[in-house]
Amino acid sequence: MTRQKPKEKFLSYFELQEALEKSGCPICTLIEKYGDRYLDGLLWEQVNDGETRHELRGSQGFCNWHAWKALRRSDSALGLAIIYEDLLRVLEEGLIRLQARFPLPQRFLQKLLRRSKLSQTSPWLETAQPCPICRVVQFFETMFLEILLDFLDDPEIQRRFPRSAGLCYPHLMETLKRFPH
Repeated sequence: MTRQKPKEKFLSYFELQEALEKSGCPICTLIEKYGDRYLDGLLWEQVNDGETRHELRGSQGFCNWHAWKALRRSDSALGLAIIYEDLLRVLEEGLIRLQARFPLPQRFLQKLLRRSKLSQTSPWLETAQPCPICRVVQFFETMFLEILLDFLDDPEIQRRFPRSAGLCYPHLMETLKRFPH
């Protein structure tokens, strides 16, 4: 009988253990933590980084959820102003190029932009990339779900998981969908 090599326990394993001791879904707890960390770094350290700006232009900023989260932060005003000033400038340049290609009376453009029922397939509303915070959250969600499944037979996880709140319904379904065992 060959002995299976023990799984390595990295920092994320111990973070999962801690999250199992807290109230609520441990995966939600961890992705909230990492999403907030990423937002902090973006607003304070990466806001003027060219690659970050390119990524934000591709996603047209943050999704609705993360934009509101960022607004609720008391220290986010300057970072958000820098980000959205850049996005508005890019949008304005695009509108100027569009108007140069298709000269339309100013009143027509104003009516078009004021319409409340823009089609969901409109190129104005399409984004090439997901919200950068959502992308980071998805990465950590997958990582922590994998760690949980990899260590289900671990004595510490077996001791803590039954006392935890367990997985929320969306994370339970995501686990079953991504990792059917």
